[in-house]
Amino acid sequence: MKPFKNSLKCTLVVTLLLLGETSVRAQSGDVKQRQITTVSGLIYEILKPGSGIGVQEGDEVLIQEEMGYRNGHVLFSSKNMTSPLRLLIGGNQAIAGLDEGIRGMKPGEIRKMIVPPSLSKRKQYPKFLSPDSTLVYFVELIDVIPPQRFPPLSFKGEIHQQVGFVDIDIYYERPAARGRTIFGNLVPYDQLWRTGAGAGTKIAFSDSVKIANHWLAAGTYSLFTIPSENEWTVLFNQDTSLYGTHRYDKQLNILRFKTPVAITKSFKETFTIGLQVIPDDIEVHMSWENTLVKFSIETNTYTEITKYIDRELIPKHSQNPQQYAMAANYYFFRGQELDKALTLINTAIQRQGLPWCHRLKMDILIKMNHLEEAIKAGNEALAFLDANPMNWSEARIENSKELFNDRIVLLQD
Repeated sequence: MKPFKNSLKCTLVVTLLLLGETSVRAQSGDVKQRQITTVSGLIYEILKPGSGIGVQEGDEVLIQEEMGYRNGHVLFSSKNMTSPLRLLIGGNQAIAGLDEGIRGMKPGEIRKMIVPPSLSKRKQYPKFLSPDSTLVYFVELIDVIPPQRFPPLSFKGEIHQQVGFVDIDIYYERPAARGRTIFGNLVPYDQLWRTGAGAGTKIAFSDSVKIANHWLAAGTYSLFTIPSENEWTVLFNQDTSLYGTHRYDKQLNILRFKTPVAITKSFKETFTIGLQVIPDDIEVHMSWENTLVKFSIETNTYTEITKYIDRELIPKHSQNPQQYAMAANYYFFRGQELDKALTLINTAIQRQGLPWCHRLKMDILIKMNHLEEAIKAGNEALAFLDANPMNWSEARIENSKELFNDRIVLLQD
């Protein structure tokens, strides 16, 4: 049993020694747990927390600072100065360790920083008496002065337009003339131009479109131009990552065409891209100074709709009367296929006659110059209102009748 007792005693002693060592380590580690060591070797400790947004590169700060050696010898203190120190973070106005240590501080915060020799120098900075010594800073952040914003010389422009079934988006920057001669000078003739400023102009299509008799797939393209005195060359390029014309690759051009120049009486101070919507299609206008160039973009909307009408509505397959009425309305406002429009609206009236369908029928017949038939359609509408009050108020029915009667009278005059 003696060996066992001796073994137990040894175990207890070792355990107590380990517990004691752990306690000592915990006490000596309290400070270390509060200290943060960065990758560069800077050590800092937050003595008093602050509040607000942390300091970032480019911020100007007001600080109170005390700097010295680890033995307590003070080399510099700003507390005797009439005003706090003002520093630009990232501006090489302080040694590297202090510049790094201030980053992330919040107004009101106080930090202790231990700066190793590798971080205690900066360009064109006089050496300390002991330049290879570790420095200790106590820094209080008084305030952060954010930089003043200034407006850009070329404002960003953005256009979103739905055309038929296609969404078109244009992103560009709009330089101003500011008294300069633009084309042939600021924008040289016969040289590639970003068609704006900054990153250049981007144009995006949600579906395929037709430009200069070529179909372009849905997607985003860079829009470059080569201005000349009498015409411009327009280029659609697949690389949308470019800034200006730098690294432009003509091999990535997917479309190239020419468009004539028009001289306008009105002066455009700022480069402007505008869109003129023509039913289901669009015209892109680019103007600056007294120069205007334009090109057309066609969508597949009309073809898609006419195929549907011929497939579903003309043979009367569809059971939805609204589809017939909407198709007739589509043709009427385009001024095309009026015979088909009349057929379609007659089907709509037969399947579910509504007052607006009768009015549209009158409009179609008037556009076709079939005035007698338009008068007849107006009288049919009046008869329809008498037979189908549709839960309308008496005043609403009388108002509708009055509108039809007025149109009939005008046609009879």
